[in-house]
Amino acid sequence: MKANLALLSFIPLFISLSGCLKESNNPSDISPNDWSSVPTLTGKYISDISVTNSAIFAVSKNDTLFRSTNVGASWTAMNVKNCSLISAQDSLIIVTYPTIQLSRDGGESWTDITSGLIGKVSKLSVNCSAVLNNILFAGTEEDGIFLSADYGVTWTASNRGLESPIIRTMRVQGNSIYAGTSSAIVGGKLKAGGLFVSTNSGLQWTSTGLTSDTTDIICATITDNLIIVGGGEQGLFLSTNNGINWVAINLGLANQYVTSLAVSGNNIFAGTSSGGVFLTKDNGVSWSAFNSDLPRLDVFALAIYKNTIFAGTGGGLWERTLK
Repeated sequence: MKANLALLSFIPLFISLSGCLKESNNPSDISPNDWSSVPTLTGKYISDISVTNSAIFAVSKNDTLFRSTNVGASWTAMNVKNCSLISAQDSLIIVTYPTIQLSRDGGESWTDITSGLIGKVSKLSVNCSAVLNNILFAGTEEDGIFLSADYGVTWTASNRGLESPIIRTMRVQGNSIYAGTSSAIVGGKLKAGGLFVSTNSGLQWTSTGLTSDTTDIICATITDNLIIVGGGEQGLFLSTNNGINWVAINLGLANQYVTSLAVSGNNIFAGTSSGGVFLTKDNGVSWSAFNSDLPRLDVFALAIYKNTIFAGTGGGLWERTLK
């Protein structure tokens, strides 16, 4: 990784940073309640969760898309099959696996917007998607990022400044979009993976400083001036200056393969591949297990909707109330 990662040894720096996460309308205190299973989705492999202003969506891998409009009290199967990944923003929802389906009415109706990508990619496989100012972004498995300004009718490559073409996650914050990539061999040369940012709607991407030929960014969350990313088996990294410098924040994180992140007030939650859910209240200075009554520790997705945190696992969807 770049030289500025020498700051990794200065974990005590973050003692002074507690409380600088943006307060949201989600409560910041933790309820003593334990995790409980969502009956409708019991036993299903929940691969992704996403929320809009009025609903929460959960994807059962290789199965279907579910929607709840009452904070998870009941769930309805949507008219979308074989979906794996979703991105949601207000009424715009993207589902991929590997085709791209778009809904502009909260999931009531869907349009296949894959055709514009055919012939432009070597393998029609989309790893992630995002929406910025009504521009759709699709991160692919082998061909980088594509964007569409006409709701998927046509797609244009958006790779200037990117190194690796393997896109793993994308997140939007204000007018910036962040892309997490994995290192890859392209044309016989090793290309760096890491976190990249575009501030001009995908015309140009710039390295945030967390890049190397061994970096894999699996998940990310951005709030105000804090960026937290999961770097595969390397654990979690945090930046407080827009990605210029980074520190590792893994103290107490029993399993460092972080698959998902969620933020509620001053609480940061991390879902891991085999260690369940972990919580920090001090911006990663220390982590503690958050697994009471959570029997499945293979957590693939986390999301917070109003006063409830949801965890998608290999054995169903689980929920826990936040005060």
